[in-house]
Amino acid sequence: MKSIRRTSAVVAAIALALPLAACSGGQSVEAACNVANATVNEAQSDAQKAMSELGAGDTDLSKLFDPINAAFDKATSKVTNVEVSDALGKVAGEFKAFSDELADYKFPDMSDIDYSDPASLSKLEDMQKEAEALAENLQGRQESMQKSLDEWNKLCPAS
Repeated sequence: MKSIRRTSAVVAAIALALPLAACSGGQSVEAACNVANATVNEAQSDAQKAMSELGAGDTDLSKLFDPINAAFDKATSKVTNVEVSDALGKVAGEFKAFSDELADYKFPDMSDIDYSDPASLSKLEDMQKEAEALAENLQGRQESMQKSLDEWNKLCPAS
């Protein structure tokens, strides 16, 4: 009877120790930050290239965020630390929402604007109104994005 109790106690102790061992082997905040930062940094050159093509006319501004959004998806799949994953998810969500706001806006091609033609000037005024409305819509999104980036930078400062 004593050996059954001892065996049960040993089994119970092992059963309790296994989840703790699994937790201790998890991804640290620093390791998770390094994975996320490295993955997102890889996409920055693609985003910068897209920015340089902005003036090429009829450019879909939301496409600027495609490399970054893809990098966030990739980073999110690699990060297992809950704290870092939550912060990364907030930043990724803000970038995705920002690109969604831009989805239907295309940078206008102004190469055919004749500044002496009243009809062209009217077209230019319409473009300006559309750009102003977009800027107003993005103001709140930008503030929210900055807040999530500030939180990220506190958790995962640049090395």
